[in-house]
Amino acid sequence: MKVALVTFGTRGDIQPFVALAQGLRRAGHDAYLAAPSNFARVAAAYDVPFRPFSIDSEEVAARPEVKRIVDSGKLLRLVRARLLRRRHPVLDALNVDVWNLTQDAEAMIFRAGAPPAAYSIACKRRIPRVEVMYLPLEPSAELAAVAAGLRKPGGRLFNRVMGHVTYQLFWRMFCPSANRFRREVLQMPPLPFFGLLGEYARLGQPTFYAYSPSVLPKPSDWRPDAHVIGYLFAEEPPDSRPDPDLCTFLAAGPKPVYVGFGSMVSADPRRSVAILLEGLRRAGQRVVLQGGWGKLASGQTLSGDVFPLEETPFGWLFPRMAAVIHHGGAGTASHALRAGVPSIVFPYNFDQPYWAQRLWELGVSPKPVPIQRITPDSVAAAVEAAVRDPAMKRRAEEIGARVRSEDGVGRAVELFTQYVDRFMAAPTPR
Repeated sequence: MKVALVTFGTRGDIQPFVALAQGLRRAGHDAYLAAPSNFARVAAAYDVPFRPFSIDSEEVAARPEVKRIVDSGKLLRLVRARLLRRRHPVLDALNVDVWNLTQDAEAMIFRAGAPPAAYSIACKRRIPRVEVMYLPLEPSAELAAVAAGLRKPGGRLFNRVMGHVTYQLFWRMFCPSANRFRREVLQMPPLPFFGLLGEYARLGQPTFYAYSPSVLPKPSDWRPDAHVIGYLFAEEPPDSRPDPDLCTFLAAGPKPVYVGFGSMVSADPRRSVAILLEGLRRAGQRVVLQGGWGKLASGQTLSGDVFPLEETPFGWLFPRMAAVIHHGGAGTASHALRAGVPSIVFPYNFDQPYWAQRLWELGVSPKPVPIQRITPDSVAAAVEAAVRDPAMKRRAEEIGARVRSEDGVGRAVELFTQYVDRFMAAPTPR
């Protein structure tokens, strides 16, 4: 079966789909990745067929308006910006890309909301479709409304009400673009006013929540076809080799602390890096500093205890670290958890404050501090706690062992196969 894997965003949004493509191809499917054009090299490195969008997501992340949202630390500012804009050129272009790049697809697996019309396109073609999410956006009495910044569960009724409010806010961000494409291209009626959860329940439509049940179990009040499958880790290419200079640095002293914020691009990365490095110096730690999209090492004068890094597989790197400083993005957090080492989380925005809170609750991280409020002293204190606390180290090792025992890709392929069999056996395509 030819399966289109459709996603947009940062490396953390794309890498799990690379892993899914690998798993589906091992199972005999003709799976390909449709994603931003700047990830062509990543797909090639993992030997995954690739079809590029017309949009470069790194270029989008570098735009001043996006940097302002990242620096604000206020997720609802993004929601308001989207709601107040009648048309969004990036989203509209993505819908066209998905339509053009999936003409021959016999099934589609897509990231929720990115692109907005992916589900509608699959419905129009009457092919099996599976949604993938990286955070628990579905309302539950047992979960806080994470996307609204309510990271601690309240009462059951409060959680459920706020969960629906938050779901509606995000639905309103992406629904106009999807409905416009349905009207202008697909000749389909508008999507349900209150969202797709009712339609999903009626159709038995699967959603794969791509995080570990050891980190966040499935709530008992979710629908049966909402599956917490585990993290999706790609198999590294056989010719992948670490930087020899990095190996020399690691061998020259005690385990360093990793610092990296993935695809976060702020207006003033030099300030954050200076504070972080001073805090790490006060804590007496060696450092591996990864530039990422924010180019953290650019223009910095680094001491001999700091190794600047462009790119190395996290699966190889993180087990060799004393701790991992990151932003709380789902991708980086998953690799830190799998490595079994403590995290130190300084979240920027989006879902990061939620995952930062969750890692702290699990006992694998000191209490998170928003990146906008860090000081050298707060960084030094967090680092000391992460590298010196034996209980935190043990807890990180325990969670790491559980995450490593899970097979998110295998579970996804199994559930996908079961769903396709049900879909094909239905009297009429849905």
